[in-house]
Amino acid sequence: MRWVHAGEVPNIASLLKGGELLLTTGLGLGTRPAEQRAFVRRLADRGIAALVVELGPASPASRRP
Repeated sequence: MRWVHAGEVPNIASLLKGGELLLTTGLGLGTRPAEQRAFVRRLADRGIAALVVELGPASPASRRP
């Protein structure tokens, strides 16, 4: 792993060079599944090492009993 970044902007992939870990709360991922897939695809195209998404109260996954 080359570096660790934290970010929320939708175009963060353009700022990365590859080999990074990206930490995010997911605010920049978009609300529709197609937007979310495109966000992850752009990160993969840049060659990031890993993506960590914090599941907060706005996440459907965090509202499950």
